[in-house]
Amino acid sequence: MDIATQQGYRPEGRLPSVKWLYPLVLIGAMVLYASTAQRGVPWQDSGMHQFRAIKFDLVGHLGLALAHPLYIAAGHGIWLIDKEHFPFLMNAFSGLGMAIAMANLAAVCTILTGRRWIGAVSAAMLAVAHTPWWLGTITEVYAWVIAGLTAEIWLMILLIHKPTAGKLCALAFISGIGLSLHNFALLPLPIYIVVASVLVARKQLHAKALIPAAVVYLTGAGLYIGMIINQAINTGDIVGTIHSALFGKYASAVLNISSVSRYGKANAAISSMNFINFLLPFAVIGWARLARQVGRFIAFAISAITIIELFFFIRYPVPDQFMFILPSLVMITIAASVGISRLAAHSADRARLVLTACIISIIIPPMVYATIPTILRNLGVNVRRKRPLPFRDEVRYWLTPWKHNENSAELFAKAVLTTVEPNGIIIAGPSSYYPIAVFQKIHSIRKDVLLLGGNEPWGEVPEPSNENLRAFFHALAGRPIYSVSNVRGYCPKALLPYIEDRLHGIIYRIRPPSEQPPTSSPVPNPSKTRR
Repeated sequence: MDIATQQGYRPEGRLPSVKWLYPLVLIGAMVLYASTAQRGVPWQDSGMHQFRAIKFDLVGHLGLALAHPLYIAAGHGIWLIDKEHFPFLMNAFSGLGMAIAMANLAAVCTILTGRRWIGAVSAAMLAVAHTPWWLGTITEVYAWVIAGLTAEIWLMILLIHKPTAGKLCALAFISGIGLSLHNFALLPLPIYIVVASVLVARKQLHAKALIPAAVVYLTGAGLYIGMIINQAINTGDIVGTIHSALFGKYASAVLNISSVSRYGKANAAISSMNFINFLLPFAVIGWARLARQVGRFIAFAISAITIIELFFFIRYPVPDQFMFILPSLVMITIAASVGISRLAAHSADRARLVLTACIISIIIPPMVYATIPTILRNLGVNVRRKRPLPFRDEVRYWLTPWKHNENSAELFAKAVLTTVEPNGIIIAGPSSYYPIAVFQKIHSIRKDVLLLGGNEPWGEVPEPSNENLRAFFHALAGRPIYSVSNVRGYCPKALLPYIEDRLHGIIYRIRPPSEQPPTSSPVPNPSKTRR
């Protein structure tokens, strides 16, 4: 059944216009995310992305699957435009991607329901949900992932509604560009191929249209494909290159289908913050009535993508699993818009009741985000890391999505760089390395300080181990050495016996054996984590 035939308030065959709705949602979402974006350097992977953008490092050290080359290239462009405000602009760049995603989503929901107000409130409910807001205020590629996903779903619906070679090529091109952003773009690709194949089989689309679609897909994905070919040629290891391109260094997590993440409870708690609203009840109704509302073909495509995205998220056992719920939230919101449409269609009174529920779903979540850290602290609930990050309130950091007043990484980087002695060496883990490196680069300060660790190669300095510890100290002879942590897994194991007391609460001095005998005090041994 064609969706146009079910929306009788407009001429058959025409889809509702979003020419004013799209910019309204885009601007509103951009104002929200830009005004709450983190102002300074960020922690962890976000800091790594900023550092790679500054260096124009398109490959990174975690495998091709985590290279995100198009995103890093865009970040380098921001660096060239404004170095002084680079951290904020890079964080706000995520907000731009998230705002585009919300505008695309409003268009999709409007087309499926025939009601612009439903498109607007559906996008608004998702815009203030925890994970979209959280990821729209720091440097993360996921915002642009769903900008691409929502554009693809929009084009897919238009293609099914009225098949043309141009729409298929546009869908293929956006999907290809997505691959140069993140491997997430591969998840819905099989469904797009099925959709195109069915349209060809029904003779609604000429088979020749598949050829230009394949060409433009390869063009969109050209940057990533080129990197794959280049690595295969340079290494001579085709199988290893393909493995790197598909999984990076996280093959066990990507392919996991049985184990449960040891971070499951924390991620479940954070993920649940996305449902302080009526999205899920509306979505259940929407899924039950999806085929009747939008037709079987579109219902099949949307349902299949939803299942794929949900399955990937649920069985992906990584420390920051909650971030990967984002595409699933998009699909849930699309179903919720259909549920809103079905409920509102019964009567004017029911429509007003549903609209009230939507407004509540927009107003209540920010109030919860603002108060829940205080409530949890009063209840004695706290988040403890094996290696605490100075100045950071863990509960507030993870549960409150806005970051404009969160500057712990900036304070930490500044404190470390002002504490170490001249010509100092700082050894840092991935969480703390990048805010220091980015802060040092942006403000062009303490150029005498050498930073080692993170995911970066050690260069001419040997990475300390029991076998080459003497060579390590010899290479750095005469230079004061510091470690950001005294915990195994965050500091090279061979250096732990030589760590002294903490300086100013933020950094530890390391004394070579010629200066001080090793300590025999026990050292904590936490499990290694990615973040």
